[in-house]
Amino acid sequence: MGSSAVVPSLAPFKRILSILWFGRRAGQALEAARRDLAAGPLPDAIAKRTKVTVAPTFHPFALRALNRAMHAALAHARLDAPCLPRALALLGAVRPLGYAPELRIGVRRDGDRVEGQAWLVLNDALFLEDAATPDRYAVLEPATNVSPPNA
Repeated sequence: MGSSAVVPSLAPFKRILSILWFGRRAGQALEAARRDLAAGPLPDAIAKRTKVTVAPTFHPFALRALNRAMHAALAHARLDAPCLPRALALLGAVRPLGYAPELRIGVRRDGDRVEGQAWLVLNDALFLEDAATPDRYAVLEPATNVSPPNA
């Protein structure tokens, strides 16, 4: 008669490792987006991310984990205007998960001020965004279709 050893479940550990991995990935993607926006023109930063290979299959659970991690990374970064760095970071970070969204930029006038917003669209539908966002802004040329100045 053999002893019946109780083997603890690895599920909690896998969950913790997943949270840490996606948290790190989101933080790195956000920091790279901020760095690229500070260093050069937007079309170069977009081109850099759209060169990332899109996985042949979708990974919805990983996408959900990455999106949650991105929200946490944004809260930690405390950016004044987080929409463009967030959209740019996700533009590249979701491609290995099987998604290839496009970046949209919109503007609106609020009294004497002009405000801008950036968001992602996949197959003409909002991607990881607030449903009211595009209704509040006039969309400029799809940013993903803009060529880098030295192309």
